Amino acid sequence: MYSISEFAGLLVKQAREEKQWDQQYLADELDIDIRTLKKIEAGKSDISFDTLSSLIHLLEISPKILFYADRTETGVEMDKIFRQLMRFSPDNIQMICDSAHYIRAWKDANGDDYPLEQ
Repeated sequence: MYSISEFAGLLVKQAREEKQWDQQYLADELDIDIRTLKKIEAGKSDISFDTLSSLIHLLEISPKILFYADRTETGVEMDKIFRQLMRFSPDNIQMICDSAHYIRAWKDANGDDYPLEQ
């Protein structure tokens, strides 16, 4: 399990790379020194509230995942999926979630064996 600083750094780096921004570009957007951003991404810096708020907004990081998800690779993957979902309308997101919930519940109850007609 990652510390909160390490987890935040992983989410920042992942989101920045998804946008294909280099560290200098993001540092300039935040009006911070690139060394500060490098420390944030490495999980070796306490992030000020203002900088964290700006990072969440600019990079579309889920605050709920950042603060409440398990600070593991699963949490990192959840944040990536969050940004992918943001491309869809609320109705589409609900459809995806409902479908995933239904299939996950079915698999939990029945295992991975899906009865195919032969």
